[in-house]
Amino acid sequence: DVSMTFDKNGVLYISYIDYKQLPDSGGIYVARSIDGGLHWDTPNKAFDMYDVANKRPIDRPWLVVDKSNTSNSGTLYITTKPAPWIAPPNRNYFKSSSDSGHTWTSISNVDRGTHLVGNVIAAPMASPATDINGNFCAIYPSYVASQNPLPAFYLAKSTNKGISFNYSTVYAAVLTASDTNLKNGYLLLTNPIDSNKLIFFLPNAQNNDPDISALNSSNGGLTWSSLIRVNDDAVGNSKAQDMVWGAYNEQGKIAVTWRDRRLSTANGFWNAGYDFYYATSTNNGASFSPNQILSSQFIVFDSILAHSGNDFMCCTYHADTLYTIWGDTRSGKMNIYFAKTIASTNTSIEILQLNNETNLLTIFPNPAQDEISINISKDLLGKEITVFTSNGQKVFSTKMKSEQQKISTNNLPLGIYFLKIENQIKRFIKN
Repeated sequence: DVSMTFDKNGVLYISYIDYKQLPDSGGIYVARSIDGGLHWDTPNKAFDMYDVANKRPIDRPWLVVDKSNTSNSGTLYITTKPAPWIAPPNRNYFKSSSDSGHTWTSISNVDRGTHLVGNVIAAPMASPATDINGNFCAIYPSYVASQNPLPAFYLAKSTNKGISFNYSTVYAAVLTASDTNLKNGYLLLTNPIDSNKLIFFLPNAQNNDPDISALNSSNGGLTWSSLIRVNDDAVGNSKAQDMVWGAYNEQGKIAVTWRDRRLSTANGFWNAGYDFYYATSTNNGASFSPNQILSSQFIVFDSILAHSGNDFMCCTYHADTLYTIWGDTRSGKMNIYFAKTIASTNTSIEILQLNNETNLLTIFPNPAQDEISINISKDLLGKEITVFTSNGQKVFSTKMKSEQQKISTNNLPLGIYFLKIENQIKRFIKN
């Protein structure tokens, strides 16, 4: 479970689990990079597996950083939960650091007082975020009948780095059971230009099949909207959506991505093929655009998806460009894919990050001046090769007639380009 974030000065932080069962040791570590991840300093241990006896509080270490102009600026927060094999009762945990992750506060709980997780939830993950007023926020699940007769999600919000919290109810309802193989993770996001606006995404099966749902707040999390359905396939069609992620861009627009089975002939999880979709919102999640497909092909179900940790998704949204990564099994094994999508035109370039160990496509020289030489494997002979600008605009294309072929770059303006053949992408620079 790797998590990364930039602070407002451009320092990149990474948190990750380093744990061994034999011998039983390890924890969560944090490292820093000042050159965008090219080099990292010596990691520091943020959490130890024995910080809470018998609970192994080192799972899902989500890392966020305060980017405000307040005295809390630069504060790092990590939320965690117990390891997946730890039986309830369980709680969520967090720590903070005010010195770039070199030292950390003692472990503490997000749930407190009259807003406890309770004794029945095995994985009470707290989804963290920070807002532009310097507040630390987290949403987590709860079921304690004396607090609320219904299962609930609570927002915890702190102005003082987690010393104390104020709480509000985000959502409370009798939950409809769904297949435990589905990825039922949830996500809290805070608007980067308006501290009053937040949005919370979660899979929800109130329509008798799991949909992607959103709840938004326009008053800093004091009150929340009713459920807003994001996926636009037929209601109650038994086609499951899951594995949700999302992001605000700099203007406060929202993009949300997820795994979608609407085109499958099978229902539920087992044997249901899938695609990946996205939608956008310009009104803080009050409504969403028509859904668009991110992935380039329908993916046949593979039982590897039932194994723990074998599916994942993440995205970030910059100006009009959506950057998305996910894992899928189109090749018969789990590989990681990347899509750069111009949201307003639904123009997407898909990049296969991890494939067979063979190198199917190489370019040299890079950077280039007058021309580039392209080397391909034999199975790509006769395939079309296309060059795109960094904004996704198609520059030109041609057929590969030999395993080594030269392309003139003399007429290209200086800049960054992407060369694509089949599902292979290479980046090159014209200088």
